[in-house]
Amino acid sequence: MGDMPAVRYGPGERGAMLAFSLLGTAFDGADFAIFILFLAPLAGYFHASLLHVELIQASSYVAGIGGALLFGRLADRRGRRWGLSATVALYSLATLGSAFSPDYGVLFALRLVAGVGIGGEAGIAIACLNEVWRPARRGIASALLQGMFLVGSALAALLFGVLAPRFGPAAWRWGFGLLGAAALLAAAIRVWMPESRVWRMRRDLPDGGPASGLWATLASGGLGTDLLRLAALMTCIAFGAYAVETYAPAAWLSVYHVAPAAVSRLVFLGLGTIFVAYLAVGAASDLWGRRPAVVVSALLGGAGFVLYGTLLAAGRDLGTRPGNLPPLTLAAFLWMLCAAAPFGVAGAWMAEIYPTEVRAMGVNVAYYLGRGIGGGLGPLAALALAQHLGGDVRAAMASGLLGSLGTAWFASRIAETRARPLVLATGGRSAVVVE
Repeated sequence: MGDMPAVRYGPGERGAMLAFSLLGTAFDGADFAIFILFLAPLAGYFHASLLHVELIQASSYVAGIGGALLFGRLADRRGRRWGLSATVALYSLATLGSAFSPDYGVLFALRLVAGVGIGGEAGIAIACLNEVWRPARRGIASALLQGMFLVGSALAALLFGVLAPRFGPAAWRWGFGLLGAAALLAAAIRVWMPESRVWRMRRDLPDGGPASGLWATLASGGLGTDLLRLAALMTCIAFGAYAVETYAPAAWLSVYHVAPAAVSRLVFLGLGTIFVAYLAVGAASDLWGRRPAVVVSALLGGAGFVLYGTLLAAGRDLGTRPGNLPPLTLAAFLWMLCAAAPFGVAGAWMAEIYPTEVRAMGVNVAYYLGRGIGGGLGPLAALALAQHLGGDVRAAMASGLLGSLGTAWFASRIAETRARPLVLATGGRSAVVVE
């Protein structure tokens, strides 16, 4: 790396930063999973359609774009620690309040607030992780970070399996309440998190520290095209993944008539499948590069949609006995879930493109534009179109093929960044190596 300055962390300092970054992503996953697991029960509780309840989830993702801007700016100007603490604090209070929602409208409003809170989490955690991890292993580190999303989802699945049989129609209140209380505790202890040394080095540059904002930096540094391409990439990844993840539990409950306890087991099986896919694409990206790893994994995930669509078109996805998924249908579900694999390396790829002065905000904007459009509005539109054409939630899931194909196409048009040193400021000045 020539004469580039190096940033070194002590073992305890690095470990604390990693732990706090991973913790926030776990709560992000729990928030996502607890709502989709209770999607069908919430529809029954509020006497609303599945489409109207999914509108809450989609709207919270769109609200996350506002949180990405707000908290990303805070993290780039004031530090990673305060940005991460603020996101979890707002999310936890809104989630705790959701447990006491008297009607659909109040729940809708509180989930919007929770969406704003959690909207800043991913980009800051990704920036922080990449600023403490060695360049040669950022891909696998990104996979582990995204894997914490699955750990949080597993916690939510465990809660669902325990709460649904015990509390019946009101079980969702207990789910939101327990997660909100746990997240509030995490926010309280996060103030002891160490600050990123890379961020401090950028702040101490003689030009005065962080830039005035993402937009000024984009205008002067030529990052605008990268932002558009990354947002498009994240939109496609999110649609391919969330078309299945959003509706699979509802389909298992309402179409395949799987018992709630069995749904929990299926969720755990699916999470394990995605986790292995994350690790595989993360390791591949460190060996061969970000671009080939994402393109290949997207195409492989797309094949799962082809299998499921074929079964659906032939009427062979349903079993002969209610409550049982045929082996080939189960295999198709697990294969489709692998469409989420590009998430495993997307964080490292984005963080290596943006300079430190706007890294948190830049990653947040691309990530949450993708999540809001592809993960929120995309599945909502897919379900609305499927119902309009006389189909059901299964057709909405199969449409995720478009996301996988789009992922492969946009990934092929983004610059390779494997093991690239982190740039502190716009224009490539003052790159540093993390050791």
